[in-house]
Formats: sequence, C-alpha cells, structure tokens
Amino acid sequence: MIGQQQEPAAGTVIAGWLALPVLEFVAVHTGKLSYSPRRVWVFSTFAAFGSAQLFHRYLLDPSDHVVWMLALGFGIPAAAAALYHEMGKNPKVL
Repeated sequence: MIGQQQEPAAGTVIAGWLALPVLEFVAVHTGKLSYSPRRVWVFSTFAAFGSAQLFHRYLLDPSDHVVWMLALGFGIPAAAAALYHEMGKNPKVL
C-alpha cells in the first residue's frame, strides 16, 4: 500500500456527501429550518468526507472541471444563504 496512489472519488460520490450538508445549511440560514446542534454534528461529518474527497481530486488535477463545478454548485447557494441570513431576513437560527 505504501507508495500507491488512491484513485479519486467520482463526482457523484462527492456530490452525495456534500448535498445534504449544503441543503441543511441553506434551510437553516434562510429560516426554513430551526437550528439543531445534533443535526449540525451529523452533517458536518458528511461535509468533512465530501470536502476531503473534493480536495484530493483538486490536488491531483487543479484543472479538473468536476472539482470546480461541485465547488461552485454547492458554494454559491451556501454563500447566498449566508448573505441572506446576515441581511436579517427572518432567520430562525436561535
């Protein structure tokens, strides 16, 4: 095993790990779902696995279009939800 390089995860596998955490983040920050520490812990674990696999793909090939599509596809909605929350439009976080 030492010296062998692991194959990168498929884009669909990475998307599977990242979809629920991003959906939960967007729902909480737009006020559609109340905050739950237990749910954050569980989804943070999913996000950690997905992010690590995404970063591994990026390190192997920084020009990989799958990496950038997933980063933008999940990053833009999350950033928009965070901005919406910070603007104070009816968040149900606390």
